[in-house]
Amino acid sequence: EPLLASRCYKCHGPAKQKSKLNLVQRSGSGNIRGILQVVDLDSPADSDLLSVITDSDDPMPPKGPLLSPRK
Repeated sequence: EPLLASRCYKCHGPAKQKSKLNLVQRSGSGNIRGILQVVDLDSPADSDLLSVITDSDDPMPPKGPLLSPRK
């Protein structure tokens, strides 16, 4: 959660929901998706969230250093 708060909530949090995504919410509300709609708990490697943050053509976050695997 601290990583999401520091790197993602500015665009995908309570104040702003770019791409109709609010990572603070667990489940969606109306046309806004929550974190459980983009994270596959049974197969995290197949999650939409992981796919987006590792996309070299359109990386998230778009500004600043890219997220990297924890070592």
